[in-house]
Formats: sequence, C-alpha cells, structure tokens
Amino acid sequence: DYEYDLYTVEEDTTMNFDYGSSSYPL
Repeated sequence: DYEYDLYTVEEDTTMNFDYGSSSYPL
C-alpha cells in the first residue's frame, strides 16, 4: 500500500511511519 498521507505524517512525529512496503523517513 503506497498511501502517502501527509496529514497522518504530521501527526506521527516519531519514526513509526506506516507506508506499507515503503518507509518514508521524514
């Protein structure tokens, strides 16, 4: 699942970004 929810990323300030098969280190 390659759903890049930028809104969810802002909420997840930790390094626990669930992007399916691809991790987006922001």
